[in-house]
Amino acid sequence: MWSDLRADRIAAELAGLAARELTTAALLCTVDELVDQVVPADASCWSTFDPATTMLTSAVGRNIEEHGAEGVRFMELEYVVQAPGHYRGMLSGRDPLVVLRADAPAMSDAHALVGEHLAAMGLGQELRLLLRHNDTSWGGAGLMRRTGAAPFDDDEQRFLRHVTPSITTAIRASLVRSVVAPVAVDPLVHGPAVVVVSGTEMLETTPAARRWLELLGAGDRGHGPVPAILTAVAVAASNGRTVTQRARTVDGTWLVVRSAPLGERRGIVTIDEAGPPDVVALLSAALGLSARETDVAVEVLRGSSTKEIAAALHLSAYTVQDHLKRVFEKAGVNSRRELIADVFFGVYAPRLGQPVTADGFFAPDAGD
Repeated sequence: MWSDLRADRIAAELAGLAARELTTAALLCTVDELVDQVVPADASCWSTFDPATTMLTSAVGRNIEEHGAEGVRFMELEYVVQAPGHYRGMLSGRDPLVVLRADAPAMSDAHALVGEHLAAMGLGQELRLLLRHNDTSWGGAGLMRRTGAAPFDDDEQRFLRHVTPSITTAIRASLVRSVVAPVAVDPLVHGPAVVVVSGTEMLETTPAARRWLELLGAGDRGHGPVPAILTAVAVAASNGRTVTQRARTVDGTWLVVRSAPLGERRGIVTIDEAGPPDVVALLSAALGLSARETDVAVEVLRGSSTKEIAAALHLSAYTVQDHLKRVFEKAGVNSRRELIADVFFGVYAPRLGQPVTADGFFAPDAGD
C-alpha cells in the first residue's frame, strides 16, 4: 500500500547516500534495499555504465539469474539489436523511465523479442530507470515483477523520477571517492591479460586475466561467475563488434577492457590498467569539472607547481588558483594533497614522483 510518509523518508535517505563512503557495489545494494521499500519488485538489477559508451561496467542483481542463455540474450537486445527500451535510446529522450511488458502488442520484431525475453524469465513487466546527469548516463536499473503481478502505478513511477537525480549523484560520488588499497597485477610477472570467449563462455584465460576478472567480479553481486562487464564486451565481440570501455575493480583500480571479434561467434578480450587518457575524462565528468579545470587537475597530478601549470596552460598564476579553488570545491577537498590522496589515489598516488612518459602517464620504477 502506498504511503507518502514512507516515500518521503526513503527519498531523504537516498539523497544522503552521496555523502557516505560506500563502494559502488555496496551503494547499489543499499539503493536497491531502499527503493524496494517504496517500489517493491520481484527481481531487480542496478548497474553502472561507462558514460562514454553507455555500456554496463558493474551490476548487482536480486532474484535474477542472467549469466546463462538469458544473460546473453539481454546483452544482445541491449547492445546489438538495440531493442525498445535500451538505455542508450532512453538517453536521447526526456523521461528517465520506461515500462516494458511481456504482453504488450508487438509493434515490431524487436518488440516481440523483448516480450519473449521477459516471458522466458517468468516476468510480466520490467520498469527501466536511466540514471543520468545532463546528457551523460552513469547507470541504469531494471525493476521486474512476475507475470500476473500488479503494474507499476503512477505513484511509484513518480517517486522513481523524483529520486533518480539523488541516486545518480551518489553513483558519481562513489566512482571518485570509494578507493581502498589497490592489488597490483604486474604484467611483467603475470603476463598479458587476455580472454578468448564464445558468447559469454570463457574458452581460455591467462593468469593476469583471471586475477583482473576476480577483482571485477567482486564488484558484481547476484550475477553468477562472469563479471557483468565481461559479459557485455564478450557479446559485442561475438556479434562482430569491437569495443573499448573503462571499468573499475572492487579495489578501486581503473582498467581499460577491449574486445574484438575472432569469427564464428568468438571474440578476444584484453584487460589493461588504465592511464590518464582513459580515466581523467571520466573522473572529471563525475566531479563536473570544466575542460580547463580538468587540464589543471591533470597538471596537479603530475606534481606541477602553480607557476609550472600557468606556463604549461598559458594562464596567469591567479587564474590557475581560481581554477584550483573550483576543482577543490567540486571534489570536496581543501588542498592538492587531498585531491591526490582522496580522489585520485587509486590511479595516481602510488606513482607520484616517478618520471612521466610520452603518453602522460607515470613510467614504471627501474626496479620493477
